[in-house]
Amino acid sequence: MRMRKQVVIATGLALVAGLTAVISDLRAQAPGQAASTVAVIDIVKVFNEYRQTLDLNEEFDKRRREVQAEVDGRDVAIETKAKELEAFHPDSADYNQRRRDLLRLRVDRENYMRLAEMEVRDLFRIWTERTYEQICQTTAQVAKEQGFEIVMACEDLEENLPDANALKQQIRLRKVIYYDERMDITDQVLSRLNRDYEQKGKKPELGPLGT
Repeated sequence: MRMRKQVVIATGLALVAGLTAVISDLRAQAPGQAASTVAVIDIVKVFNEYRQTLDLNEEFDKRRREVQAEVDGRDVAIETKAKELEAFHPDSADYNQRRRDLLRLRVDRENYMRLAEMEVRDLFRIWTERTYEQICQTTAQVAKEQGFEIVMACEDLEENLPDANALKQQIRLRKVIYYDERMDITDQVLSRLNRDYEQKGKKPELGPLGT
């Protein structure tokens, strides 16, 4: 009976020693290394401050200016044709032909506007997907290097929301309420993305403007 008690006591001491060693290892970790296997990232910040995104915004602004310049030119042509039409009698053959030409210009303008808008939306979708994939790949690299197994998206609540419903919607969408700052890999991911982007030395291009 005494031997059984001694075995139980010895086993208990071994468990205590093991737990003590684990706790000591966790406390001995470097200040910048989190004990958790879960990390967080502010993906909105990464999107907004990624240098490729900033360059793409400039490209999309340029494309919008090009579209507007094309529309302005078409408006001038339409206005010119409309003034020329006023010089002809409605019953004349020239009037009907010029009226059809004017209608064709107006239809072409509307078709161009719709096509340009659809093209910009589609390009924006393509580049958003491409950028998100890049962020995910770089996030995975950083997480693996630092020993994180899961990375969750986190975001701050927006200020000056219009009403309580908008606030409730943001609260519902939040995935993380609290995290230790050591779990945040946002800056590391953003820094690596920008480094890799700068090393490529080539800005994104949207391609020629369709007409």
